[in-house]
Amino acid sequence: MKVNICNIKNNGKRNYAHFDKRLGLKETYKYISIPENVEKHNFYPFIFYDKKIYKFSKEKGKNGKSRPICYASHIDRCIYQYYAYILNQMYNEYVCELNIDKCSIAYRDNKRKSNIHFAKEVFDYIKQTKNAYVIVGDFKGFFDNLDHEYLKKQICKLLNVQKLSNDMYSVFKSMTKFSKCHLEDILSLNGFANSYKGIKELNAKETVMDLETFKRFKKDHLIKNNNKFGIPQGSSLSGIFSNIYMIDFDYNMKELANRNNGLYRRYSDDFILVIPGEDINKFKECYEAMITIIDDTPGVLIERDKTKAYFYSLCSIKNITKVLIPEMEDSKNIINYLGFSFDGKGISIRPKTYGKYIYRMRRKIDRIEKCNGITYKGNKISYDKVYEKYSKKGLKKGKRKSNFISYVRLSRRIFKGEEEISNIEKYHMEKIAKVIKQKRVKYSK
Repeated sequence: MKVNICNIKNNGKRNYAHFDKRLGLKETYKYISIPENVEKHNFYPFIFYDKKIYKFSKEKGKNGKSRPICYASHIDRCIYQYYAYILNQMYNEYVCELNIDKCSIAYRDNKRKSNIHFAKEVFDYIKQTKNAYVIVGDFKGFFDNLDHEYLKKQICKLLNVQKLSNDMYSVFKSMTKFSKCHLEDILSLNGFANSYKGIKELNAKETVMDLETFKRFKKDHLIKNNNKFGIPQGSSLSGIFSNIYMIDFDYNMKELANRNNGLYRRYSDDFILVIPGEDINKFKECYEAMITIIDDTPGVLIERDKTKAYFYSLCSIKNITKVLIPEMEDSKNIINYLGFSFDGKGISIRPKTYGKYIYRMRRKIDRIEKCNGITYKGNKISYDKVYEKYSKKGLKKGKRKSNFISYVRLSRRIFKGEEEISNIEKYHMEKIAKVIKQKRVKYSK
């Protein structure tokens, strides 16, 4: 397939430092577009860090978990982008032929829609059914559990080949038998702290270390994936590999939904299944059929604690999770999907999404007050930065192109007439001013 690199998003150089010098697709195209080069290419280890994923609620406050995020060297990233683009085009055609194009909505390069559009589509569908059962769930350790043999089989099926070509196999092997080094170890080697400041100083370097140091460093710090499952999360190929992996799953779930005049959607490791009607026994049969489809897909494990079931009727939602999973307690009568909450009548931005915005805004203000508005370099920080990043003031001409308030505005336009969404922008300036006042009182004591 002939590839025009102008069609590949973000094809320029990256700002981060890695084991090799910064390169973009333009500089590497002549090399990466020749299969023989990719076949013999020696891939660098990924650099990874543990990203904190925080959740927010009024009941539990802030809590979170860590997720390892990997990023490839510059030449390797270009190879991954190039092959991800090729696979994406073939995937887009293939899922259209199978009539499952609408099922998988994450990591797609042809949808031109956001999670807001996808959420609205599902909520509108539920509303027009008048009566429907809904299952919302996700998969446990999704990328960490993808079976390598099954993934290879699915890629071969997509490419309509019995065996992967040498160059494609080289790329596949680099993503399955990958190696990685911890960012913290690299920072330590360079004498930098494991902090925002330290990472910034590291990224100012041309490379994180010279070749001789790298040879010594990897002897003690290289972590290899010797398992027959798992791919790194964060690379250009991770998303398309996961979608290819789930082709049969998506097809079988779509067939289950079709047999029951329902709807099925999957966003990476999150999914939703809507079954119209009032027959609870029929719904239980659908749930068991869904579990069979999951069990038949290697490496895909449902997160039972996060699986929720609901019944929608007469503009109200009832949580019926316990009907399907007796050991689970029914929770709130609200369907949460792709960052939005639906209570049967109205739609709002999910509380934990709004809570994350409030937490980050409060943390930014806290930092300013804690250091009396002076950075470690002696520069003055004003509250203009807070308003630029967290308010509508940042959306004025010449300012930031987007922030949480721009997301709220887009949500308001798509979900027309939803008062709960509109109220966030209506009162957000007062909220920021209130937090600034609270922090000033705290640090003036």
